[in-house]
Amino acid sequence: MSETGHLCIFARAPEVGQVKTRLAAAVGPEAALAAHRTLVERCLDSLRDVAGVKAQLWIAGPVDHPECADWSSRWGLPLIEQHGDDLGARMGHAVDQSLQSAPFAIVIGTDCPTLDADYVVEAVTALADHDMVLGPAEDGGYGLIGLRRRAPPLFSDMVWGTPHVASETLARAKAIGLSVRVLDPIWDVDRAEDWRRFLSRDQS
Repeated sequence: MSETGHLCIFARAPEVGQVKTRLAAAVGPEAALAAHRTLVERCLDSLRDVAGVKAQLWIAGPVDHPECADWSSRWGLPLIEQHGDDLGARMGHAVDQSLQSAPFAIVIGTDCPTLDADYVVEAVTALADHDMVLGPAEDGGYGLIGLRRRAPPLFSDMVWGTPHVASETLARAKAIGLSVRVLDPIWDVDRAEDWRRFLSRDQS
């Protein structure tokens, strides 16, 4: 694909007590914050230069946080504030904004260790002949969604954080006539066992 789309990397400002709250219940808020920083920076490093997309860093929480500015500077990424009352609204807004100036938009999180440059390239390739691409997560959610056109029903009135998010998203996509490519499942770091899995993988 010769077109260049937007890769919207969603991250939360690194504030203690505001990130990785389920992990924090097991390891404490400071350790959870350190884990969050590690995951964000690993993601940014692995997606520094991906063919076919222009990466952007979309921040939830205070976008003027000094570490957000540091991430933006170190990785050369535009810093954009997320807008919306819940995750769906924020993702829908990012897609809508991106599609005003790009042929497609891909939204990802920063807490999926196997979501690397190759995975994003696969998503870009899928969008050459599909309306939508989805990277499902092992827990029933998803870590990547890409679209060539606006699709508000995919993001509204969704109960986020449940094991049915990916399947419900696919059902809604089918209902509005989107052609979809589903990528291989990935996993995200949410709880203590996920963090141990990440550390084991990272040290192997």
